[in-house]
Amino acid sequence: EKTVVDAILPAAEAARAAADKPLPEALAAILSGAEQGLEASKGLKSQHGKAADFREKTVGLEDTGCAAFRFMVQGFAEAVAK
Repeated sequence: EKTVVDAILPAAEAARAAADKPLPEALAAILSGAEQGLEASKGLKSQHGKAADFREKTVGLEDTGCAAFRFMVQGFAEAVAK
């Protein structure tokens, strides 16, 4: 449906799979999941919020919620890596 959930779900699956790894490794896996969800969102058309007004025109574009979630996870991963 092209929402932030499209990035959260693969990130959560990655977190579950990396639960026994050290935190920096787990966060790297979670970031990878979020990035996969972000990329997948490009193929969807927006159905909710303001972007829904532009349904077909949103295909090929990143969902902004997915992008924001990815940046948040990236920030956590970078902070922990320091």
